Amino acid sequence: NQIRSPFNTPHTEQHTSIGQPDQNRQKEELEAYPLDSLKVVGSLHRGQQAWALIMSPNGTIYRATLGNYLGKNYGKITQISADGLKLVETVPDGTGGWKKRSVDVSLDTGGQNSQ
Repeated sequence: NQIRSPFNTPHTEQHTSIGQPDQNRQKEELEAYPLDSLKVVGSLHRGQQAWALIMSPNGTIYRATLGNYLGKNYGKITQISADGLKLVETVPDGTGGWKKRSVDVSLDTGGQNSQ
């Protein structure tokens, strides 16, 4: 019988199974900002196409759609609604691998009347 080393974790391969984010992909403008510094200020819908209106910390408004990225954690937009958007981030799992996590970003009404 071989004794397993306590320093080898048998499940390491499972933690890395999703693979790391594409480091060679051209970064989009909204990936330059931490997610908590961005505000969803509205959305536009035309037929099946939807866009989120996102304000950067310097006040610039960007239009983003499904599949666009935002935030520092490779956040990819998966849904846009009148209430905000959903994205999936790819973050380190703490064991040298990567994991996906869902994030909801609510529409920022700013406490103002939107009429």
